[in-house]
Parts: sequence; structure tokens; C-alpha cells
Amino acid sequence: MKVHVLELREAENYIPNRLLQAKKPYREASQRLKFFKKLTKEQRGHFDMKLGFGKSGEVPENQKSLFDGLPDKVVSGLKQGFGADVIKLFQDVAAHRITEADFDRDLGSDAATELRSILTLLRQIV
Repeated sequence: MKVHVLELREAENYIPNRLLQAKKPYREASQRLKFFKKLTKEQRGHFDMKLGFGKSGEVPENQKSLFDGLPDKVVSGLKQGFGADVIKLFQDVAAHRITEADFDRDLGSDAATELRSILTLLRQIV
């Protein structure tokens, strides 16, 4: 059996910023993205892209040390996340001309390498 565990925890955490800009409604996504860009790569990898910081608008207890020092304004701005359907943005990769450079810039070169290895694994399975 072949398995791959995502380094960034969930597939949504691999969405580059240019795709997040394309999320509707645009104004809300743009505001959220402004705050999202304040996260470090490690924080970004643990952030719940769908639900954000939840109804309470507070960093979960088990992530307090990771998000320590993040301004309250940023936490509040990311309270709602990008929505349950955020993963659908990957359907628009070609339309928005997303390239490996987008992944490298927003997620680091390790992410593009990881995504390539997942594609290789899928080819082996299929």
C-alpha cells in the first residue's frame, strides 16, 4: 500500500495566494488574504483554511504557542477562514495560470516538490 501524509496537514493549505484572491465574494477574500499573508509558513500550514479560528475567534489551545505574538487584528480577520468550499479553487489552477513559482513563493519550494511526488505516486497507483 502506498501512502502520503501531507506536510501541511490538509490539501487546502496548499492553495497559493493568487487562487485565494479568486475566491468569491472577492472583497471578503481580499480582506482575509491580507491577514492571511501575515502568517508564517509554519502557521499557514496549521491554519484551518475552511473554518479559520472558528466562532470564538480565538486560537485553539493546542496552537497557542504556534500563533503566539500574532496580532489580535490578524486573528480576528481570519476568524471565518475561507469557507468549506475553498478546496474547489484548485479547479481553477489552469484558468488563473498558476505556476510552480506561485507555490514556491507562497509555500516554499518544499511544497512544489511534495506536490510533484504526490502526482508521481498517483501515476504509479493508476
